[in-house]
Amino acid sequence: MRRLCLTLSVAALLSLIGRSSFATSIFVESDASTLCAAVSSGVPTTAELTKLNGGNTAGLTFHTVFPGAQGTFTPVPPGAPAGTEVVSIPLIVSSVSPSGFFEVTFDLPSVFEDVQLTGVANADDKGRAFLNGHAISPALSATGHIDEFDNVGFSTSDASYFEPGENVLLIADDNTGGPSGVAFYADITYNTVPEPATMTLFGLGLAGLIGRRIRRSSGR
Repeated sequence: MRRLCLTLSVAALLSLIGRSSFATSIFVESDASTLCAAVSSGVPTTAELTKLNGGNTAGLTFHTVFPGAQGTFTPVPPGAPAGTEVVSIPLIVSSVSPSGFFEVTFDLPSVFEDVQLTGVANADDKGRAFLNGHAISPALSATGHIDEFDNVGFSTSDASYFEPGENVLLIADDNTGGPSGVAFYADITYNTVPEPATMTLFGLGLAGLIGRRIRRSSGR
């Protein structure tokens, strides 16, 4: 009878655990560790605007940003994590800051569900957000695009946009004159799903411990 109860208890526990998931949240933000790449040496050409609007980073070399405003009036969005700051692409010419891309990364586990990214950005003069190459905010010329002062939000819950392992959040910055800079942050939330093999091992170990306790209590 005790063995039957043990079997049923472990089976019920494994069933419960197998359905369980664990909520996790990751924050990323613009700071001194953000990477950037210049697309233009001044006001972008039509071809350079196409690269910016499409999130096309082919052939670009990313390097460390200039932290701080560097002459731009771009504000840090309200609600940003501590340490979020305005960042800029190092100057190529003295009159106009380059347009280009800003990149931060985050890692996801091999198995996850209910994933969502929600962020806010400001960009001098216009910006667009991409997740792993997928646009998640309006085009640079469209209504609702990221701009310098309006704390524009961007988000996606499309699971196909997310990858196990490293994910790349990219902010394009179209600067039409003078200094430039961006400030942004994003919150990534997801549920971690325990892998079946892990749960099986856990269950076997738990069954052994319970069985041992029963044998001791019965004097065997």
